[in-house]
Amino acid sequence: AMRAEQTRARAEVGVMEAMRWPMAFVRLGAASTMTDGPGVMAMFGFTIPVWRARLNAGVSEAGAMVQMVDAEVSAMRTMIEGEVRARHADAAVAGLTLASLRGRVLPLARQTFDATLASYAAGRVPVVSVVEALQMLTMTLEEEVMADVALARARVRLDRAIGVLGGAP
Repeated sequence: AMRAEQTRARAEVGVMEAMRWPMAFVRLGAASTMTDGPGVMAMFGFTIPVWRARLNAGVSEAGAMVQMVDAEVSAMRTMIEGEVRARHADAAVAGLTLASLRGRVLPLARQTFDATLASYAAGRVPVVSVVEALQMLTMTLEEEVMADVALARARVRLDRAIGVLGGAP
């Protein structure tokens, strides 16, 4: 849309510059008179620009509009680039969080539960310790699911920011 606006603004400059110069026109059309009946009428003419200062002001205004549209396009491009960079960073952080949960935290929680269960079987710890270890493992698994969802959301937001719809390029 902004590129179309740029094209329109540049065309406006062309129109305003064309108005500085004399223009000729020719028109041909059907005519009917009471004496001759139906026929053809031709009209010739030309214009001479008289108010040069006004025309120059119009060209300057159109040029200023082009500069404004160019600045808007540049600003939009910068905003889009910033959005993409932010979404890319969000996706990277979510990926690292999930990887760390799966790579380190979850295996440690499973080891802790397995060790507590083995100690309970040997009669060294009470059943409350097993319940607490299971609760910690469950909370870690819930955290993994939430991190997986956060990563999926971050990827969808990144795809939206770069203009990919439906998750496929």
